[in-house]
Amino acid sequence: RLDRLFEQRRFELIQLSDNVGIATALNRGLERALGAGYSWALTFDQDSVAHDDLVAKLLEVHEQHPRRSTLAILGSNYEEGSTGATGTPRRARVQGSWIQVDEVITSGSLQALSVFEDIGPYRGDLFIYFVDHEFCKRARVAGYDVALARAPLISHPTGSPAERRFLS
Repeated sequence: RLDRLFEQRRFELIQLSDNVGIATALNRGLERALGAGYSWALTFDQDSVAHDDLVAKLLEVHEQHPRRSTLAILGSNYEEGSTGATGTPRRARVQGSWIQVDEVITSGSLQALSVFEDIGPYRGDLFIYFVDHEFCKRARVAGYDVALARAPLISHPTGSPAERRFLS
């Protein structure tokens, strides 16, 4: 299916020969988008499903954000497929259609490429875990904002936590 879509020029395919981790994969894609002259990029994980109105809603939230020039990342809230739980933080600072947050997941996130250029790439040594959190922290330390759309815009599995008893 990907080959067929690629042949129709519906997207550009960047193939990596090895599993280099999400950080390096994000960096390659964002660098390509920068080189092509884009100012924003929308990123996804392989296990997320975008809602039909994702782009329209993210653009709407972007327009409502009072500090658009300092917005580093605008994340899509998500709903967990099996439970319906959302990714809304417990102590959310709601600002209308968006929430000011410390970090967002990269899947479904609209990222300002000028910020990527300013603070540097995702840390490849982190490979997968905390890649998004570390990047958001660097962005906030540099004076940028991180926001999350209030409405769930993607379906995203969050793993399967399990309770284990030891020495019982």
